[in-house]
Amino acid sequence: MTRYNEYREWKVMSQLNQSLRNSTCESIFVVCEGRRSTQRWKAVVGTLTCIAITFCSTPATIWSAQFESPDGVWIGTAHTKEWAGPGTAAVETYVFLKQARSSQPPQLIAQLDNESMWPKGITNIEMTWLTPSHLEVGYRGHATISFQAVKIADLEISIRDLSQESIRSSK
Repeated sequence: MTRYNEYREWKVMSQLNQSLRNSTCESIFVVCEGRRSTQRWKAVVGTLTCIAITFCSTPATIWSAQFESPDGVWIGTAHTKEWAGPGTAAVETYVFLKQARSSQPPQLIAQLDNESMWPKGITNIEMTWLTPSHLEVGYRGHATISFQAVKIADLEISIRDLSQESIRSSK
């Protein structure tokens, strides 16, 4: 290998390393474009690195709460998770119910897709037991209900938008 080819190889690798540090997939492709077929593996490595950086983020729990029915029969949990990444960013709130003395796993009763987690606290929900057999889940707007269970066992479930004071009930 001549010194010129060694220099070119070193320059390409240095540009590729800089692109990986900056996590810009587009610049990785520009660096590898038009090189010899023996250097195409760099494009593959760069692509796989971009995919791993972009799509393999673990969601962060930004809010959670636990609540119990007045008679102690039901235990509810709720949490809001945030995913980050270009094209994959999302904020979702999940509400689960479980019978206190049961070995069965918790059941999803509501899922809200939030527009954003800002302002702080906007994704928090309120869970109110209207009666021992009726749970009301309240949220503060800026969310879309993507799933709602209306009944589980003998328990009725309703969802209310607290910002508009409208009720969505199973009645």
